[in-house]
Amino acid sequence: MRCVSQSAEKQQDIEIQIRDGIAKIYLRTDHQEVPDTGEQEGTHWECEEAFMECPDDEAPEEEEVEEDFEAWYEYAGDWQPPRVKSREQLQADIEYIAAMTGIDLEG
Repeated sequence: MRCVSQSAEKQQDIEIQIRDGIAKIYLRTDHQEVPDTGEQEGTHWECEEAFMECPDDEAPEEEEVEEDFEAWYEYAGDWQPPRVKSREQLQADIEYIAAMTGIDLEG
């Protein structure tokens, strides 16, 4: 997943956060110091950011990402979070499977 990230300080190119069994991987490039607009005076940092998640035991080491940053950046940029179904979609799936297998959900 890609976005433009903004922060008060320049962010790291590679940031891997592991918590509750999930690794969140942030890869950043094209850092630029940009003037603030509006009432605030000063500057902030912007960069292109690619983000992905994976189970912590599948997370790459920082050195592995450094060795092939461009490939990891493209992979993370193309990553999409798993689609979560609504209750209605899950119920429709259950009813479909029941109908196809002859299971009576009412009885």
